[in-house]
Amino acid sequence: MESMGREGTFNISCIRHLVDNGHVGIESVHNLRGRFQYFQARYYPDGQPSAHFPMLRFQPGPDADFVAHTLAAPLPSDADTLKASLIIVYRYRNNLFHGNKWLYDLHDQHDNFHHATALLMDTYDALVLP
Repeated sequence: MESMGREGTFNISCIRHLVDNGHVGIESVHNLRGRFQYFQARYYPDGQPSAHFPMLRFQPGPDADFVAHTLAAPLPSDADTLKASLIIVYRYRNNLFHGNKWLYDLHDQHDNFHHATALLMDTYDALVLP
């Protein structure tokens, strides 16, 4: 998906563009709700941020607010669910290669990477290309 970004870059704006403009067949993303529920349980159990949420290392602003709001919502739309989940996966990517994951020897990251990889593969399979 990274090559689909504008001018060779891929960022959160690209995630929003892909989902909002119908480039992902959301109904075809296998187990989207299950993946999202994993992220909710990890980062916003009972509608409140857990100690894990700050570890995503969002810059303060609309992206962090959108993800927090979506994770706290009782029934977010499928589009918001997919965008929030992909933004979390994007933060994993940034934190892995540019952040502090190496400081902790990737400790306790197996489930995160399992769900992230499955979501990426399922989203890739659901891409609607021109």
